Amino acid sequence: MIARGARLEIRDANETTPLMSAASVGLEENVEILIAAGADLNAQDINGLTALSWASITGFPNIVEILVSRGADVGARSKDGKTALRLSKMILANVQKALSTSPAEDSETSLRLKIKMEKCEKVIQILEKAGSQE
Repeated sequence: MIARGARLEIRDANETTPLMSAASVGLEENVEILIAAGADLNAQDINGLTALSWASITGFPNIVEILVSRGADVGARSKDGKTALRLSKMILANVQKALSTSPAEDSETSLRLKIKMEKCEKVIQILEKAGSQE
């Protein structure tokens, strides 16, 4: 579709771009294709979130790594002043709280929360290594 002139920066009602959408659901190949085609890494949606913000809060460290390595602005702030790092730390805190209050007999929920926690920790590590500040 890109080769036939699809618009890379088309926006939905929330000002979300295709790159943001792909990053938010972990579509690594789509992210790579959109970046290679020239998608704006630092475009912001209606709330000031970027593709990096979305990949960070939804827990896709591979996407975060791709975006950072291609030059996404790790210091970009949402409309309420939060960087992707700050948002990731907020998500991590919520996951840790949920994990600490999860009933011991609910092993499926605990497992899902532990996986989410590990992904958040990886995202935070990538962002901090890239020099992001809260």
